[in-house]
Amino acid sequence: MLINGAGGAGGAFLIGLARHRGAEVTAVDHGDKAEHLRRLGADRTIAFEDEDWATHRHRYDRVVDLVASRTPWRVHRALRPRGRYQMVGGRTDLLLAMPTIGTLIGLATGKHVGVLMVPQSATALAEVTGLVTDGAVVPGVDSVVRLQDAPAAFARLAAGDNRGKIVVEVR
Repeated sequence: MLINGAGGAGGAFLIGLARHRGAEVTAVDHGDKAEHLRRLGADRTIAFEDEDWATHRHRYDRVVDLVASRTPWRVHRALRPRGRYQMVGGRTDLLLAMPTIGTLIGLATGKHVGVLMVPQSATALAEVTGLVTDGAVVPGVDSVVRLQDAPAAFARLAAGDNRGKIVVEVR
């Protein structure tokens, strides 16, 4: 499994969840986050500024893209037969194109290229909460900041400088 944008809040959780389920994880983010990604459980890291994971032909069973910037035509080539590419965040034009282009790619290749839709339910929330409270999945926490420091924390988040969740403490 490849997770693009793995060094942020959602990526840290996905690495833990994928490892819990037995996946071999390749994590993509800034090169200076490589050690952090390995501590979270990534087997391999890719510095996006040095290497384009989309050129890895037929390498991944699943790609979860938290910061999608590549067209569906490019990303599907990195998938093995019957692989799945799931966009979570990224460019709006790609999000809007996924239902149509992803369906066409699926019909032509047998691969799934689309948007990750996570159903919301009390059962799913209880399952995820159980994984966290049991320690099977550990959410990455970058820092805990005071409310008055929230603007600076959000600036770090917007710049992609965080390594996991930034928690704002309200007293």
